[in-house]
Amino acid sequence: MQKHKLFIVLSIALTFIAILFLIIGLPEMAFARPGGGHGFHGGGHSGGYSGGHSSGGGDLAYILFYCLINYPIPTIIVIILSFIIYKIMTKDTDYDSVSSKPTSTNTFQNKSKMTVELNKLYSTDKNFSKPIFLDFASLLYTRYYQSIGKDDLSQINPFFKVEINKWDKYYITEIVIGSANIIEISTDKDSTTGKGITKIVVQYIGNYTAVSKENPNLRYRCDITENWQFIRGLEAVSTIPQGMGVLRCPHCGATAKFTDAGTCESCGSTICNDNDAWKVNAMSVVNIKKVKTSDVISYAEEIGTDYNTIYDKYVKSNELTFLSLHNNKGYNDFNENIAKPYFYEIYKQYSNLTWEKARHLVSERQWQSMNFWITFCKEYDCHNALENVKISKIETVKYESDNYYESITVRIFASCIDYFKSSDGRCIAGNNHTPRYFSEYWTFVCRNGVDVSAKPLNKCPNCGAPADKMGQSGVCEYCGSKITDGNFSWVLFSITQDEVYEG
Repeated sequence: MQKHKLFIVLSIALTFIAILFLIIGLPEMAFARPGGGHGFHGGGHSGGYSGGHSSGGGDLAYILFYCLINYPIPTIIVIILSFIIYKIMTKDTDYDSVSSKPTSTNTFQNKSKMTVELNKLYSTDKNFSKPIFLDFASLLYTRYYQSIGKDDLSQINPFFKVEINKWDKYYITEIVIGSANIIEISTDKDSTTGKGITKIVVQYIGNYTAVSKENPNLRYRCDITENWQFIRGLEAVSTIPQGMGVLRCPHCGATAKFTDAGTCESCGSTICNDNDAWKVNAMSVVNIKKVKTSDVISYAEEIGTDYNTIYDKYVKSNELTFLSLHNNKGYNDFNENIAKPYFYEIYKQYSNLTWEKARHLVSERQWQSMNFWITFCKEYDCHNALENVKISKIETVKYESDNYYESITVRIFASCIDYFKSSDGRCIAGNNHTPRYFSEYWTFVCRNGVDVSAKPLNKCPNCGAPADKMGQSGVCEYCGSKITDGNFSWVLFSITQDEVYEG
């Protein structure tokens, strides 16, 4: 039984016991507070990992033990009644939509509705690709925050119907997106033109650093959750995907370079008033929390590792599609030949500060996210050491495909010695002796029809040359191919923490 389930049962039992012994009397006991634990604030590290387990069960167990010794019969009766009540409370759980969150039923219904709406979008726009759209949305999000405090907004203005907020006192740097998920797809009428529109709402969970213009030493880290609404014409059709990691003109697919009037320098199209291009129509902050930069490297109790795995409703039936695309090799082959080797290699290069050797294995956004923490650690003259990394289990939770790309999401359960050490080798945060247990949802993406069988991780998947000259852009200097958009092999598209993953 999962720890959080046991905690619920024990809590119910204690409630009955408390009532019982108000009558018969219970001697005083000393209760110890749950311990701290550890976790990385500000979105996580190594792609962000904070998942975890909770304390507190020990105190409950102690009380029950005491009661069993001194009042065995009434205590056993109370425990049995508690389990019966718990079973009634947790009845009606579906394997394909399991979630330990209180709103699991509503969440499942919302996801099912969104799946229907996504399929409708595919039926009217065969070029639409969910990974391409999320890549575009994430790039625009990052560019938006990079533009705050600066005067030149011409390169992102064409993609906004809403006015861009110009901050006067701060500029934003070190933007990291922890997760970007589509949470709503719907159709409506534009309030200004009356024409039909498609709406997609993307929820971002991330963080950034705000720096005072007047005093650069005044800075703080900000954890933020916000929703952006994108709209375009109801009859609009996407252009054929040209790859990921680059903000592009929605008409010609060229790297986005616009004049002040919003005209593409490559094809001459003006998209500011174009109803066929995705534009940001609304932006709303769901939650925001400021964290002092000096507090970023600290550890706290983890949340999420003991949550039930969230499976997509169609993950089993979709394996048939996956088999047909991969020479009858199923999810288990993928987990053993792709997910597991990628995980070990990425953690190895991250911990060894040789992150450039993993450039070809991750998407542009994931590269930037992980690269931020390495740069951050160098600034503070420390090193995030990850030792004795071990995977205990991998579960396939979701598979999606469209006309151009396919993606597969797995939940990886692992442990490692996770701590920060100073340049002279001292442990300054975390624990350099006790393993830390965690889980993460990793999403991989690749182009349909590509030979994505297991390949040497230290070589370019296109030309086979050593993967030692990929550069910041992810372009192999030997063959000139951009490797990080999934056109030649699987790439790690995103890492989502177990406490925020919703499927």
